[in-house]
Amino acid sequence: MLKNYYKVLGVPDFASYDEIRTAYRKLAKELHPDKNFGDRYYEERFKEISEAYNTLSDEDKRRRYDLKLKYGTYTFPREKPFTRYRTQARTSSRSPKKKKFWDFERHQIAISGIVAIALIWAVVHFSEREKFPARPDQKGPVSHINAQSDSIEEIIARRKIRTSDSPYDDFFGEGLYETYSKNSLVVNNSDQADVLVLLVNNDTHETIRNEFVSSGNLYRMNNLPDGRFFLRLYFGRNWNPGKAFEEAGVKGRFDNEIAFLEKYRGKDLLVMRSNASANKFSYSTYEIKLFPDDTATGRRITPAEFFSKK
Repeated sequence: MLKNYYKVLGVPDFASYDEIRTAYRKLAKELHPDKNFGDRYYEERFKEISEAYNTLSDEDKRRRYDLKLKYGTYTFPREKPFTRYRTQARTSSRSPKKKKFWDFERHQIAISGIVAIALIWAVVHFSEREKFPARPDQKGPVSHINAQSDSIEEIIARRKIRTSDSPYDDFFGEGLYETYSKNSLVVNNSDQADVLVLLVNNDTHETIRNEFVSSGNLYRMNNLPDGRFFLRLYFGRNWNPGKAFEEAGVKGRFDNEIAFLEKYRGKDLLVMRSNASANKFSYSTYEIKLFPDDTATGRRITPAEFFSKK
């Protein structure tokens, strides 16, 4: 099945070259293998967005790709080569009426194939228009569209949230990465709920990472700086990017909220420490299993405490 490169980059099929380039650069920054220390998931995702960008950034390649995406490829059944029959006597078993009937049936098959292709194209065309409505500068009814076209950030934000996404960067700031550090934290989430994980510095109270991990998934936070850290966790299902925490002024919330927890604080802090010498290099790594009802190494908190910067 042909990959939809527009969905890979999180842009509509009418996106301009500048919009495609901006989306690619944003994703490449997040998924670059050098940033994620050889994680196979990020290598595959990086190859995928690079392949999409190489195709959509070239005008000729994009035109051919759009035709394949919209109309697909269809091969008509090969007909038998035409054979010239000699004049035969009336005693021949081949009846002229049967031959005419076969010609009619063959034309019926060809017409049916053309009609089927037209129906498939119509379904694909109208489903794509429903997903990405016409822009204001295009002909047709656009009364439900804002006068100003959506920005690339808004388009990306509307895509389905995935493991490793950081939906609260606008509130907490972009994640902190220590380039040469090998400190890491492996989050093994149970299949009971999705979770949004905050990694908080115990001494400065700064949230250095906010990462979404879907239910049943395992995710590694790499390049963590030295320090003492604890976790704040928000469990739920059905992420809604348009739903807000009014008190905190933060957009992005589960429709079905399950629990807010704080873990590994006090004597259970996650201590990240790396040391380098002439003979060896040491670093810290933790692996934790998360459950929405597990308060063994923590406590339940309120949404206000979850977003607190103190």
